[in-house]
Amino acid sequence: MGGVVGGHPVELGVVGRREVHGRDPRAADASLCLSELVTNAPRYTESGKDGQIRVEVTRSNELVRVEVIDGGGSKTVPRLATVDEMDVCGRGLRIVAFLAADWGVIERDEGHAVWFEMRAG
Repeated sequence: MGGVVGGHPVELGVVGRREVHGRDPRAADASLCLSELVTNAPRYTESGKDGQIRVEVTRSNELVRVEVIDGGGSKTVPRLATVDEMDVCGRGLRIVAFLAADWGVIERDEGHAVWFEMRAG
């Protein structure tokens, strides 16, 4: 399951509701993690300049894995940021790291695939 959406915020908001929600009790956590990743992709890559973001969701009895694949153009690899208490940005991947069973980044020919996995309830 998955799809391609434009880098526009309105399109991105639809993805969380459509792709991850289900009957699993962790659906809200997965939706929040997805929201963080699809927010970062257009902010830090070419996806936000009329590009696209691809979302791939795979499920098994034990795990849900979500990958957000950006359009490239970033000069940095996504990583956990060091933030001060009063900073307003920089906590997205920390939220993902806290809620997900695992997460990571795969470098692609163009761009990155940032992924997370949630254990099924």
